[in-house]
Amino acid sequence: MPSSNSKLPLSRKILFSGMATLLSLLLVEGVCRLLEPHFFPWHRTVPLPAPAAPGSDELRRELARIRNEAPPELSNHIPIPLAEDPDRGWALEPNTRFEMDGIGFRVNSEGLRGGEIPPLESGEVRLFTLGDSSIYGSSVRENEVFSSVTAAILSRAWRRKVVGIIGAVPGHDSRQSLETLRLLGRKVQPAWVVIGNLWSDVYRGDGAHDIVDDLAYLPPMKQRLRGYATYRLLWQLLSPWLSTREVRWIQSREDVGSLEAGPSTRVPLEEYVANLRAIVTESEALGARVAFLVLPAPMDFDQVPPPLAVQAYRYAMRSLAEREDAPIVDGPALFKEARVPMTYFLDNVHPASEGHRLLGEALARELLAVGPPPPRHSLYQ
Repeated sequence: MPSSNSKLPLSRKILFSGMATLLSLLLVEGVCRLLEPHFFPWHRTVPLPAPAAPGSDELRRELARIRNEAPPELSNHIPIPLAEDPDRGWALEPNTRFEMDGIGFRVNSEGLRGGEIPPLESGEVRLFTLGDSSIYGSSVRENEVFSSVTAAILSRAWRRKVVGIIGAVPGHDSRQSLETLRLLGRKVQPAWVVIGNLWSDVYRGDGAHDIVDDLAYLPPMKQRLRGYATYRLLWQLLSPWLSTREVRWIQSREDVGSLEAGPSTRVPLEEYVANLRAIVTESEALGARVAFLVLPAPMDFDQVPPPLAVQAYRYAMRSLAEREDAPIVDGPALFKEARVPMTYFLDNVHPASEGHRLLGEALARELLAVGPPPPRHSLYQ
């Protein structure tokens, strides 16, 4: 007996088959959109290029007014208050408060994130962190930044007051961090200086643009395909076998797969190493020890290894830490071993609060292995 389906007109068969195919594709796309953030974030770029220093006090006041009046959903797209600085180019605007992504930020009179720095108490231990926005804690609450996590653990273990002081500024490279230490080191009086400079040294860009702008420079067909999570996941999974392995790690119009294929780094490797060594020397002059933090990124979970430039700068930091016999937290290895989901990152590079927690706990273990520093007294007492 012939099936009822065979009695359907050809047009209806085609219609039903098309609808079934479309529903199947929509289902696959929906599943891929759910899976993608946890496994393969496709828009993998490093931090924004160096922000331009504000041109005048009037401009800074106008930006502050706009920020204060903007709705919460726009806060992340309005520049944070920055001030011109003769030695560093720019710094956080002193004595300001602002909000980003629903999180309140405070900046003290020294232009550092956090509260005022009082005279050093007897027995107090201070951790001074240097780096860019990943160390500063973009979109992470102050008490959840990794240095605060480390300080809380050490305080309990050593039964002494341990404080994390954030010396990092969004966009700062290793040279600017060195100047920060020279400028504020005697005021902070750290027992430990934690060096986390990486992305703003590696990355060089002429400006930032949104993902939509990025897609605009692709061929029309590729523009459409990259809008689908199914395509992006398949591309990531198959990338080791593709003839051209594109690794989008710079916010530019180029796909960079090797050091030769893309633009040069912002700070040359030789200068980067010299800056890190100068930070070590400056820290020792302050009576402080150094520790290093190799920053992780979602690219570390890709099928394709990180670009050669990233590998080179990380290797240089690890080598210097070994030479100085200094504690080091290897973020990429740490995150891989913990098998963290992509939710430990806010975006293509910045650790989220859970990522900061993991880094802070690892740094605490390294410093606990060294032991507490001897008590110090304030230079100002």
